[in-house]
Amino acid sequence: VGRRGPVVALGRTGIGLAGRAGAAHPAIGSPEAFAAALRRAASIGYADPARGATAGRHFIGVVEALGLAAELRPRLRPFPFGVEAVAAVGRGEVELVVSQATEILGQPGIALVGLFPPPHALSTAYEAVALSATEGAVRLLQALQGPAAEEARTCYGFFEDR
Repeated sequence: VGRRGPVVALGRTGIGLAGRAGAAHPAIGSPEAFAAALRRAASIGYADPARGATAGRHFIGVVEALGLAAELRPRLRPFPFGVEAVAAVGRGEVELVVSQATEILGQPGIALVGLFPPPHALSTAYEAVALSATEGAVRLLQALQGPAAEEARTCYGFFEDR
């Protein structure tokens, strides 16, 4: 299918660490603090990389790069999808969870601890394009670029793609 309109950048979202709202959360702003938080966690949920989960696959790679795979393995709990892992942290089934910020923010009882720090950060870009030149498609793209849409995206874990 050929493109019929301009590509509209919606923004990027990053992979983050979350916990239950109201609980004390570790600082994860540096690679050292991030590694220490993972070491202290009683359990960590993540989306199953075998199902193609970007966040889960990246997380396992980071754990291996940090040399923590053997130490953390007994405390890691894969879930079929990121949203299921996030729900599990809200129910108290795991202490921390790894997922896209957009799957974390806005969920009741869940708090974003923070995005993975560089050099472990990973973000995903989202774009929209109208595949037809209909009036509705053009209006949708215009709405996606408006201030209300930008505010909503920011609220739910998107940051500007610049």
